[in-house]
Amino acid sequence: MKIELDLSPDKMRAYIRISLDENEDNLKREYIDSSIIYDYLEKNGIVYGIKELPKSLKIGEKYLVAEGKPPVPGKDARIELFHNVDKEIKPKILEDGRVDYRELDVLVIVKKGDVVARRLPPTLGSPGMNVKGETIPSRPGRDENLLVGLNITTSDLDKNIFVSTVDGQLVEEEGKLSVFPLYEIKGNLDFSVGNIKFPGAVVIRRNIKSGFKVEAKGKVEVYESAEECDIITEGDVVIKKSYIGKGKSVIKAGGSVSIGFIETANIEAKKDVISYSAIMHSNIKAGQNIIAEGKGIISGGELVAGESIVAKIVGSKFGTETILKIAKPANVEKKIADLRKKIMENEYLIDQLNTKVRALKVGLTIDKLKALVTKKQLNLLPNQMILINRFIETYDIVTDKIKEMKKELELLDLSMEKFKKSVIIVRNTIYSGAVIVFGDLILRVKEPLKFAKFYIDENEVKIAKI
Repeated sequence: MKIELDLSPDKMRAYIRISLDENEDNLKREYIDSSIIYDYLEKNGIVYGIKELPKSLKIGEKYLVAEGKPPVPGKDARIELFHNVDKEIKPKILEDGRVDYRELDVLVIVKKGDVVARRLPPTLGSPGMNVKGETIPSRPGRDENLLVGLNITTSDLDKNIFVSTVDGQLVEEEGKLSVFPLYEIKGNLDFSVGNIKFPGAVVIRRNIKSGFKVEAKGKVEVYESAEECDIITEGDVVIKKSYIGKGKSVIKAGGSVSIGFIETANIEAKKDVISYSAIMHSNIKAGQNIIAEGKGIISGGELVAGESIVAKIVGSKFGTETILKIAKPANVEKKIADLRKKIMENEYLIDQLNTKVRALKVGLTIDKLKALVTKKQLNLLPNQMILINRFIETYDIVTDKIKEMKKELELLDLSMEKFKKSVIIVRNTIYSGAVIVFGDLILRVKEPLKFAKFYIDENEVKIAKI
């Protein structure tokens, strides 16, 4: 009997074929016991992946007797983005089926600390083995790193997690992922861009077209003009040429507003509102100052400031009603009176507490008692200590309350002092039809005045030359 071994070139498969010698042919044997095959394989170094053979093998048949395990290659590294930075621009469909072409949702906005991407590292894979028992190494996965641009870093907890270091717009440029705290529009804000809602600064290189809206947390800067649009920001607003509000739109700023020419506008600013040309028929509210520079014209509308209003020309030759008002802090005098009364009541309560302490024949004020209690230097009966501790607790609560009220009173007094020192200055002419208001004090201008300063003195609006 002959056993022929056939080994594949990669040693991953082993086959056998059994044949008989000439004298054995005469015996006309058709099958042979498979047990002898296992011994044969071991002697010939076939040790891995041995197959289970049938109990008897047919003479002349070829059998697969062993098969190796191929190596499993490692997986390549992958970058998983948490946001779609290639958004398809689509207008917003409203609940009633109409389409709002101003709401395009083109920005991918992230906040500081947000996860923007994750790197899944490559794996090594697993080795294989051939039928000879020889290890076949696996191919490790190819590595890949995220190309990081601005304001993105790895997490302190996991270097494969990437987070934003600022609030802003997530973009992918030239294969790099970045977060920009400034959103720049190189042309007009129009239907190609849509309304903007951005957690940083916004720069518009040309104009804001009618009907659009900008909401931001940082400075909003428009290089040319804006018309009948809303701008709402926690920062400053700068419009270099003009803002025509048409009485419908509004600018609200947490900082100051600076605009070349202002017409039919509604503007609110926590700090200053400044025009470099004219303010025409507009309603302006500024926490601090309203200033008209350049031509310096304020004509029509109502302008309310917290500290001062400064212009060259107010009103017009035609008697256009123009109201310039310095706002008195709301109900400030009543608040001051109420606070002073409450402070006196609480100070009286402190006096009563000290009187009760002395009644215990300790002969000390609560302040001195607190120091002795801290140092454990008081020799009192238990019921006396309980009372003392209650007095001290009440004393601490009341004194803290008095401190808070005195701070509030100080701020209110300061606001009243600012109001009393506030001024309205006209560097050239104020025409009849203008109305000067300081709180509840009103002065109507009945004839043109030149180079005038308006201020409060002895609860009256006074006029002086400048």
